Amino acid sequence: MERTPGQSKIDHARELILEARANGIEFACVAMDSFYGRDSTLRRLLEVALAEGSQ
Repeated sequence: MERTPGQSKIDHARELILEARANGIEFACVAMDSFYGRDSTLRRLLEVALAEGSQ
């Protein structure tokens, strides 16, 4: 999925994570640099997605 014009990189990452989960893709970890890691809402989304995948 390509980033839409005007969409931030963090919003695009969030969209990719949600799309992967909606398509049943499970993951145990996600690697990212500090640019993404400093966004608390993105980190929380990952925490929830990882917790759901481990159940």
